[in-house]
Amino acid sequence: MKHLPLFFACLLSLSLAAQQNGEDYAVFFVVTDFDYWPDLKGIDKDPRDIASELENNYGFKKPGFYLNPTKAEILSVLNEYQGRNFGANDQLFVFCSMHGIYDEAIGALVPKDGLLEDPGYETWLLHPALEAMLTKIKCPHILLALDACYSGTFGQKDKGRPDASAWETDASDCIAKRKQALRLKSRLYLTSGGKERTPAQSQFARKMLEALRVRNTEGLLNYPKLYSVLSEAFPKPMFGDFRNNEVGGDFVFVKKNGCVTAFAATEKSDGANAALERDLAAWKKALTFNSCAGYSEYQSAFCPGGSFCEAIEPKMAVIQCGKNSAPLKPSDVDADGVPDNQDQCPNEKGTIDNNGCPVKTSIEGKDATYFFDSGLRKLQLKDTVGSIADFKKSYELGCKDLDQSKLLGDIAYSSKDYCNAAYFREQYQKLLTTPSSSVELYSLGIAHYFCKDDPARYDKAERAFLQVTQLSPQAGVGWLWTAKAASKKDPTPDEISAKPELSSQYGQARSYYEKYVSIAEDNPEKNKKDLINAYSYLAYCYFVKEDRPNFDNTIAKWQTLDPNNTTIKDMKEAFGKN
Repeated sequence: MKHLPLFFACLLSLSLAAQQNGEDYAVFFVVTDFDYWPDLKGIDKDPRDIASELENNYGFKKPGFYLNPTKAEILSVLNEYQGRNFGANDQLFVFCSMHGIYDEAIGALVPKDGLLEDPGYETWLLHPALEAMLTKIKCPHILLALDACYSGTFGQKDKGRPDASAWETDASDCIAKRKQALRLKSRLYLTSGGKERTPAQSQFARKMLEALRVRNTEGLLNYPKLYSVLSEAFPKPMFGDFRNNEVGGDFVFVKKNGCVTAFAATEKSDGANAALERDLAAWKKALTFNSCAGYSEYQSAFCPGGSFCEAIEPKMAVIQCGKNSAPLKPSDVDADGVPDNQDQCPNEKGTIDNNGCPVKTSIEGKDATYFFDSGLRKLQLKDTVGSIADFKKSYELGCKDLDQSKLLGDIAYSSKDYCNAAYFREQYQKLLTTPSSSVELYSLGIAHYFCKDDPARYDKAERAFLQVTQLSPQAGVGWLWTAKAASKKDPTPDEISAKPELSSQYGQARSYYEKYVSIAEDNPEKNKKDLINAYSYLAYCYFVKEDRPNFDNTIAKWQTLDPNNTTIKDMKEAFGKN
């Protein structure tokens, strides 16, 4: 009997797919490398994630993803879509991310081969031309997303917010909602801003991904609800329609099994989240104690299959584990249950929920709401320093917000205010209800690493980067930065020269650098600089440990990449003489 809810959920899912009677398509045009304009490295990450989300979780046909297309290639793809036959309920989502331009006469997108100056508009993709190409596509429902500077100069702009769909009051079930939303022809668009420049690392794309992954709690996400999430981005996105749109037309993203309300699906999701939380909590505990027994405890409870199993051996190698190691209790000076290395108020007794700080109700006679509202006002006036100060006070008083944490972290990070970037990025991580991405954790690690005011910055950076390696174990950058953070805790060569006994403490980054080298050696020319740094660290590590085979092997690789380095000769001559 316990399998009946899942059985009926499957039947309902199949019924929905059969009755939708429509296919969903998507095409992405993303330019990161330009022939004449500055490159926009890395902007393809979020669009790729959106494409993957649409295919894997929303049932879209495999999206066409065109990286670095020329103007001719973009027009060729759109021309091909013009020749397709579409059904009455089919939808087409078009996403463009590249440079944009507005020359006081007309707006345009800049493809890979777009010239810096194009007075005849021969190499730019003009907004009216793009509109015309899309209008001729026979698909009854088209949504265009433009993530580019000056993208708000496209189409017919509306004010306020898109009108809510008719289903809000007229339809009661999932199938009826989608059918009712798509009864009218739609030609809609969303842009990352207005007549202004937008950041290379777009909040627009990130918010769209958030809307699809996290904020779609009902299984259906229509155009107005999508915009309600996008409107939280900065600069504020715009919306509107273009030629041949029928008033009331809509576009609907339907999650796979999104209309299934059987409790079996919920139980499965809740169970997975709970397991992930237990896994993460156990790993944090192991990191806090940083002992062989602590890592062994995690290993026996969660491996294989745990999120951090691959990090166990490198960690245990660094602290040279023996068979009978016992947990080392971390210091807690104020005895509030929060270890000093995690306590934001280590000399003042506080609560665990408030990161070891005492809970306050007011600062200077003003409550959390006052500071939160003041922070918003100052942010709108572009007083970022004052805004960040007020938001920190509101957070200290318990008024915290997920989206605001992300925004403030990004603002501080872009200003190289790394300590505040680390603060707000940490708050963002704590408020997240879904697993964080490797990009977010990498940014957190960088913020910690460069926050000179925090004496524990390298410990915190190492923990963040180590989580990056768990999410992307084959990406060298996570291992490289984990090694950089860990190496900062080694005694220096000068300290070892003065006190040779400190040599036993050297090598906290050894396992991380060894892992990085194993990945980076696949492309030594591309990774030359970082490989040289890794080889120099490892060579010295093997030198002080008197590990001759590894020393000779590493020195040979180092010398191949850096043949004129005199340190290599000195180390070879000095090996074994001490």
